[in-house]
Amino acid sequence: MRPTAVLIDRSDEQRFDEAAEQISRRYEGRLRLRRVGPLPPYSFATAETETVGADALGAARRALELGDSASLVEIKAAYRRLLRAYHPDGNPDPEAPERIKEITAAYGRLEQYVLNFRHALTAGADGVAVVRIRSLADLQAETAANAA
Repeated sequence: MRPTAVLIDRSDEQRFDEAAEQISRRYEGRLRLRRVGPLPPYSFATAETETVGADALGAARRALELGDSASLVEIKAAYRRLLRAYHPDGNPDPEAPERIKEITAAYGRLEQYVLNFRHALTAGADGVAVVRIRSLADLQAETAANAA
């Protein structure tokens, strides 16, 4: 189990507890949220969840012209190959820029799924809920990179 911390205002404690209970029921005990604290905010991390359906993963896989399964190395190679093939500098097709957007989005979806699959939760008919855990150091580095 990997703990995740969130900062909530004292006035939102009851609402948080209700939401945590609702999430626990939805995931049938595979995900448990509870409130402990107060704790100092300097050691927090974030957890981002995204529900990804099999159809979306299949579409991303097809957009990158991949087979039924692929490693991260294979996904990156397909992405780079398709970028070279559709780059507007070498491909005069007016659809090339749209194709670049499509394969970039597909690559992003598959990369996040592969990198964070160890945190995935089965969400039934909705698909797979992929949880991305980010530490405070990750968030600070991202903020610094975006500011530059």
